[in-house]
Amino acid sequence: MTVRDLCELHTHLLDRDIQILENLSMNLSLIADLNKANVFIDCPVREGRHAIVVAEACGHSVKSVYNHPVVGKFAYEAFEPAVFYVLRTGKDMFVNRALTQEGAMVQQSVVPIKGECNRVIAVLIMEKVIHEEPESLNQFDRQDQQNSLVPEFIEESIFLINNQNRLVYTNPAAINLVSEICLTDCVLGESIFDYFPGFADVLVSKEDILMKEMNIGKKIIQIKKFHLGNKNSNETFIIIRDLTELRDKERELVSKSVAIREIHHRVKNNLQTVASLLRLQMRLEPLKKASPIYWSV
Repeated sequence: MTVRDLCELHTHLLDRDIQILENLSMNLSLIADLNKANVFIDCPVREGRHAIVVAEACGHSVKSVYNHPVVGKFAYEAFEPAVFYVLRTGKDMFVNRALTQEGAMVQQSVVPIKGECNRVIAVLIMEKVIHEEPESLNQFDRQDQQNSLVPEFIEESIFLINNQNRLVYTNPAAINLVSEICLTDCVLGESIFDYFPGFADVLVSKEDILMKEMNIGKKIIQIKKFHLGNKNSNETFIIIRDLTELRDKERELVSKSVAIREIHHRVKNNLQTVASLLRLQMRLEPLKKASPIYWSV
């Protein structure tokens, strides 16, 4: 299927947006050759839960990351968080890790494709095979690379800091969180206090394991701290979970519950009033029959 066929079938893109993607797809091979990589165009589908590959190309001088064509295949946020981050924010993401539809680990860079009014209509993705384990991943498990890659695909934000509170490792979710809250890029080697000054109380605590809920701007987050002090390292994990949506839903449920109780209370009062009127009417009926003249006056 063509770029237009896929866009019309799966997306809400307008004709002028599809024309932009068609023009770009004509140059994908050139972009792939220049970067010696696989290059793709992904568009968000109507439901918004995933994206679809509408065009692809591979550099002629390198082996493709994929064994089979992926045009028409869906991409999911759990495996490619950078793609959906760029779709939502319009910001670039470079040298990120992702898992392909065929289960291969790749180095991925993503930039937004914009239409009229600076609106993000798709993303341009470049992928290369990871030949060596990145140095930052060695902090987790040098003997099992698969285990070391698990943090890349979980929703919680993970920060690994040294004894000077400087960042040693961040997963994609952590990079996204810093960008969203602090409106800046997350840089390894920087102090975590540069991004989250309020974490001082958490890190000062002498407890090896600590969990705390706190507000940062408009967000409600849960912080978990794990100290990894041993003979070879003195580092700390900070795991952050965004509870904002969960707390909003809880407040909404409480509000609805209060409203339902109020409705039940009013219905009960109304029913009691009706019952009282019926009882009154039943008591008055014998009197009407006994003194019809009186009641007719």
